[in-house]
Amino acid sequence: MRLTRNLRPVLSILLFVSGCQGGAATLRVGTFINQRDTTQSLELKQDASLTSNVFIRASIETGVNRYFGKTVGTYVLTTNQGRRTGKFVWAKSLRDGSLHEVWFTEDDGRTWTLNVEGNGSLQDPVGIVWKPARS
Repeated sequence: MRLTRNLRPVLSILLFVSGCQGGAATLRVGTFINQRDTTQSLELKQDASLTSNVFIRASIETGVNRYFGKTVGTYVLTTNQGRRTGKFVWAKSLRDGSLHEVWFTEDDGRTWTLNVEGNGSLQDPVGIVWKPARS
């Protein structure tokens, strides 16, 4: 009886996570290719060490961040002008999963954003789509 009472909160959380966020977009890490100029690429790598929050770090390390929470990491943007590097943050709202943006901060301090599309691609403010590279 006592064990059952202690498991209720855990089971409730698992049901919530598995049932509520199935259709919402998630951030895929890896390489993305610019569809207007296929010589340009954006590589995203998760890096849990970039956050001091133990819960976010644990969610990244266990993969639970795919369903809710936050992903942090580093990126390399390769263009005709060279390579730019920095950090990114992606957060997904727990309530309805409506937050679908990735925020980038370059090593020199400049910032920019991309939208996460339902098919896993990224789109910039002027409409350029970055699709995941095929492995």
